[in-house]
Amino acid sequence: MFFSVKIFWNKYHTGDFMYKQTKKGSPWVLLVFILAGIVLGGFLGEVCIEALNKTGFTYLNWLRYGLTFGITDPFSLDLGIVSFVFGITFKFNICGIIGMLLSYLIYRKVK
Repeated sequence: MFFSVKIFWNKYHTGDFMYKQTKKGSPWVLLVFILAGIVLGGFLGEVCIEALNKTGFTYLNWLRYGLTFGITDPFSLDLGIVSFVFGITFKFNICGIIGMLLSYLIYRKVK
């Protein structure tokens, strides 16, 4: 029993356990990667494809198709001293979904 406790102690202090924990990957890093992919994909879908449309290249218009949902008219609460405005809108398009999938694949390669 003393021998197994000593092996556990040596592995803990040499960093083997820390290496095994970080090898799995952090869910926060995955969240950051996916959010970055959605933002960059959405940016490409809205801005860059609009610039291509101005040049007459309209074959990529299908990448801009998407869905917008949420509270479009904000809900406001006025308490006299403090005023709160609540509202949230989500806007997804095909480029954002492709960016999310690419960011997930990059995350799998990096971790």
